[in-house]
This record gives sequence, C-alpha cells and structure tokens, in this order.
Amino acid sequence: MYAQVIETSIRPDRLELLERLVRCELMPALREEPGFSGAMSLVDRDRAATLLVLLWETQADAACPRASVTELPGVSLSPTAVWEVNVRG
Repeated sequence: MYAQVIETSIRPDRLELLERLVRCELMPALREEPGFSGAMSLVDRDRAATLLVLLWETQADAACPRASVTELPGVSLSPTAVWEVNVRG
C-alpha cells in the first residue's frame, strides 16, 4: 500500500470551505478512482494548514496525478509526496 501526502495552506477563514470541498467533492471523486483505498484529512487550525493522506493499493496508483486532487478551487496545494505504507492498523 502507498500514500499520497498533500500539504495545503489556506487562509484561516477558508478552512470550513476546504473541509466541505474535501468531504463533498474530493472524497466522492476519489472513491471512483482505481486503486483508491481510503483517506484522512488532518487539520492544524492554529496554522491554517492541512495534510491530506490518500491511500492507494499500488505505487503506480499513488503516483498518478488526479485532477480531483490538484484542482480544488481556492486552495494552494504543495507537491505531492508518495510514501510506502509499512504499518497500518
């Protein structure tokens, strides 16, 4: 299993918008992607930063750029890192 780790930076007043976009638009789109295995959205409200951790079955699935991830309106995304998942509980 592999994970895409995507860091976002956003104005504090837009955190609720980002949460809604992730929940209502991103997650349904990702569920349709081949190899998608789950996701977590981590929020640091003090810094107005988030980490999206997207889980994929294979490295090829994780390395494939997806418009649904990189084109959230009004959100600045840093480059995606791909990590191998060696322990999952």
